[in-house]
Amino acid sequence: MPTLIETTRNAISDLKILVVEDQAFQRNLLVGVLNHLGIAAVESAADGLSALAVLERSQGGFDVAVCDLRMDGMDGIEFIRRAATLRVGSFIVTSAIESTLLMSAEAVLRSFDTQLLGVLTKPVDIERLKDMLADCKLKRTIPHKTRRSSVRDRSHSASEIGKALEKAEFIPYFQPKFCLDTGIPNGAEMLARWVHPSLGLLPPAAFIPTMESANLIDALSDSIFSTAMICAKAWSQIGCDIGMALNLSPLTLQNTDMPNRLGELVRF
Repeated sequence: MPTLIETTRNAISDLKILVVEDQAFQRNLLVGVLNHLGIAAVESAADGLSALAVLERSQGGFDVAVCDLRMDGMDGIEFIRRAATLRVGSFIVTSAIESTLLMSAEAVLRSFDTQLLGVLTKPVDIERLKDMLADCKLKRTIPHKTRRSSVRDRSHSASEIGKALEKAEFIPYFQPKFCLDTGIPNGAEMLARWVHPSLGLLPPAAFIPTMESANLIDALSDSIFSTAMICAKAWSQIGCDIGMALNLSPLTLQNTDMPNRLGELVRF
């Protein structure tokens, strides 16, 4: 009698897969490999924006998105962050960059609360790809509902998020950085969290995509940064002078007035 894993491997043909790759040869090669593995429902896109458009118009979403990390325009990490809220079950990242950098990228992507099946270097290892798809199929047969996943899947409207901004429900969270030689904290990374009145603490995946699409992201950056500067001033007054890292949306970085605004807040 075949094992569950063997049965799963033989049943990957019904998966629906989106390939996101800006190099035409690599894109066509990967589509061909997937077709060779018996997967007929494969769509492809040449860049992140085109892939998001495919997701918007798709019926039922995709089981897996296979995405290159390095693409012109919207890179793979930014695409995955946005696609995580658009009916994509899992992600596989592929790139020609060094394996150590792939591991770093994997850690970053997991921080976006995405389900990663793994990373693939180029050229693609067909057997490893098949194993990842089999794992995806296996996980679909196992019921798994957590508070975090239900929060991520819930859609929060721009109106709801706008009211939350007015009520100052978005707060900065500080992740400490340590000196490896001394073990002493020497900095902090500022992260945004939503203190939702009924759902509790929500991660960025629950609100950042909507904020970006509704032109609310600059307001969040301004609010969080203002609060962070107040905290930094208070730390300085007690002799705790440490560096602080700030995460900004690519859309915020396109706002030419933002550097002046951040400079005003720092001087304050």
